[in-house]
Amino acid sequence: MDWLIRLRASYWFVPLVMVFFALVGALGMVHLDTYQSRWLSGQNWLYVNEPAGARTLLSALAGSMITVASVTFSMTLLAVSHASSQVGHRLLDGFMRDRANQYTLGTFIATFLYCLMVLQNIHEGLDGQESVPMFVPHMAILVAMILAVLSVIVLIYFIHHVPQSISVTNIIGRVGDELIDSIRCQYPKKIGESRFIDNNTKGLPIDFKEQSICLKVVGPGGYLRVVDGEGLMKLAVDEDLIIELYQRPGDFAISGQPLMSVAPEIRVTERITENLQSVFSWGVDRTREEDVLYPLEQLIEVLAKAMSPGINGQYTALLCINQFERALAEKLQREVSNSHRYDEQNTLRVITRPVTNEQFVLEVFRSIRQFIRGDWMVTRHTLNMTERLIMMPELAHSKLLLEKAVALIKEDVESGPMLEAEKRSF
Repeated sequence: MDWLIRLRASYWFVPLVMVFFALVGALGMVHLDTYQSRWLSGQNWLYVNEPAGARTLLSALAGSMITVASVTFSMTLLAVSHASSQVGHRLLDGFMRDRANQYTLGTFIATFLYCLMVLQNIHEGLDGQESVPMFVPHMAILVAMILAVLSVIVLIYFIHHVPQSISVTNIIGRVGDELIDSIRCQYPKKIGESRFIDNNTKGLPIDFKEQSICLKVVGPGGYLRVVDGEGLMKLAVDEDLIIELYQRPGDFAISGQPLMSVAPEIRVTERITENLQSVFSWGVDRTREEDVLYPLEQLIEVLAKAMSPGINGQYTALLCINQFERALAEKLQREVSNSHRYDEQNTLRVITRPVTNEQFVLEVFRSIRQFIRGDWMVTRHTLNMTERLIMMPELAHSKLLLEKAVALIKEDVESGPMLEAEKRSF
């Protein structure tokens, strides 16, 4: 799972795959030209019936493609530089994941290498001291022309895509969509869709702490990126273990810090310890696949940048708050996964640390209050957003939690630097 996440986040994988298919396609088309009749040789519109014309055409295509590829890469770096300065460096992985940028670069590089591969198979009739039949791969050259036309279309799209990709509105909307997708993925069931299991320590043996062994983080540690939940449950069932996790995806831990407690201790051998450690994947950065707080913190970072004295982008902050409203409405309608995981015999096996609704709500409001304190417009918009959520019938069960968030904001209003007339408007 972790290798797939790393592969999807890489900028090089898609262009590399396209290059591979371009090379295979070039060899295949030349091979097809070798054994097929020269039915294109009499077509006057092709203008490459002679080796010299074919070489000139392919050389021009290859040279232009590598030039455009370099310009494309420069534009991508410019977009990344602009985004990092305006909305924060933690959103750079979004640009690296952007499939449009990857396919654009891959198209130009693939066309360039395709032309080179076809170019080397053109023969003028003499090769040193040996006589070689004249050979012009007409069908392969036709495909090269088609790829050139396709590359022009891709270039036009890319020029349109770059301004959109660095638009603050689109960046915030994209991160908001990623946050919604993460919530729906990690909390697939809405409240009331399934029987709710009481989220407590029922079924945990009384002597669990005394009978368990604490396994610690090994290696360099870092951010916990992925936990193989199915593999962990299978280990617990096969070895008849009870596992309590202390870390969840997104947490940072170093070597020697507690990772989990496993009971009973007498069954935990060196082999089992290694297997348990293998279900955790660590890295130098966080990923959004299993960390619902990561895209949320990205939005908070954009809001913090916008409310900084050097930028003072209130309307950017309002866009972030609108995305918080979407996320809160979605999260509060979702059933929080039971922290206690049971096997088919209803035996407790794994205890996790899911992000509860209260933790999610407080993460939003406690984080943004320090940035919006003293700003009447953004504070008013935040309170209006919370009031709209409170009025939603689907969120009636979270009314007290949202009112607690409102109290936090109003507390800042009363003690903040606003004018008295502004305070009375709340």
